[in-house]
Amino acid sequence: MSCAFTTCLTDLKNSDASTLVCGAAAEQLGSIAIRVTDSSSSAAISDCTTVANYDNSAVACAADVLAAIEALCKGKNECSFKATELLSDCTGYDSLDVTSSCSDPTGIDTVTILSLLLICFIALSLGCTLTLDQFAEIWKSKKRAFLVGFASQFGFMPLFAWATAQWFGFSDLVATGVVLIGCAPGGSTSNLFTHWSKGNVALSIAMSSASTLAALFMMPLLIVIYIQTTFTDDKSVDIPFANIVITLLSIIAPVCVGIAIRRKDMTCCGGKKLHEVIEKVGGAFGALFLVAALVTGIRDNADLMDVKKYKNQWILSAIFEPMGCLFGFCVAKLWKLPPKDCRAVCLETGVQSQALIMALVALSWDGCERTEVLTFVLISTVWYVISSTWLVCFLRYVVAPWDGDGDEEGKGNGAESGKMVESGKATVGEEMHLDNEL
Repeated sequence: MSCAFTTCLTDLKNSDASTLVCGAAAEQLGSIAIRVTDSSSSAAISDCTTVANYDNSAVACAADVLAAIEALCKGKNECSFKATELLSDCTGYDSLDVTSSCSDPTGIDTVTILSLLLICFIALSLGCTLTLDQFAEIWKSKKRAFLVGFASQFGFMPLFAWATAQWFGFSDLVATGVVLIGCAPGGSTSNLFTHWSKGNVALSIAMSSASTLAALFMMPLLIVIYIQTTFTDDKSVDIPFANIVITLLSIIAPVCVGIAIRRKDMTCCGGKKLHEVIEKVGGAFGALFLVAALVTGIRDNADLMDVKKYKNQWILSAIFEPMGCLFGFCVAKLWKLPPKDCRAVCLETGVQSQALIMALVALSWDGCERTEVLTFVLISTVWYVISSTWLVCFLRYVVAPWDGDGDEEGKGNGAESGKMVESGKATVGEEMHLDNEL
């Protein structure tokens, strides 16, 4: 990608000092590559990527020259050296090309901050949506739907991601990003999409909460199965399990706070219930994040919009969410789940938490490795907006009427709403009332 070699100097062969420098003051020189040649028989190279891909194995002194430059430059914002001094022991070679990546060593950028804020807020809003009593009641009345959704989300999606990454022949780092998306829990926007699709919103909320918490142990397990055993031959693919677990654990605290807010039934904003306000703001915040992350990602990685260059990533991104939704819907139908449950399982399977994966990648990799892992993640975010739009329209205006739900706007989501009405307790009916207000 464009970040791979962000600064370079070519055709160095005089005794003057040459300076390798990163554009931003906070950036440091990272991965350094060189090309040692004889200027009388080799043309100068002006492209940084070409320099980095050059094979110096036939040049005996190349390793020493590279080691000397790394000692002078790596970890600094800029460094100076003289080509003639570096090539003094290179008999027959008088020209040097040098290139280096530049990255912010803190690993904190706009996308990282936005991702972390979103994850915390989504966890808080999820904690506000469902009481423990409601969750237990949904589990009792919708156990089969729950199991179908869980198996589709953590069974089919990671396998599909792994298989397609192998099929398209992606590099290990790009394939890692693909599999991470496949291993992600359901996205929070699936609840809103389920409402728009006239699905079982209460089931969707419960499944989102459960899958987010289950990710604490399922994601590390799936990463070992699908990434650690396949894509770690490349020395740059070092799976940072500590960062992944810490990021996932950070979800628990906001969820607990949300549950406490719901239990205490606090009010704000002129008597409105605080947990209802948080739920509504959560949906809007999620939508704004996706737009901000998409704009920032495209701005910083404009070459990703080159469909010809990243053809396979664009093809897979276009079918990724629809294939997940199709699988979830078909399995739900085979298990003879109610139509509303089928639509909820469909969206819970296909709609992945893009924000969670962006945060994990931002915290776990840096420099060019991070950019390469994010290749599929950012492209799939573009398609997330497109695919979600047409899928919701298809489920709402084609599937729902076909199932006989076309004229049920504003009604509850099945018998579970009635079952969960208990004296003195919050009900799924309240959840549906909230959703109908969105």
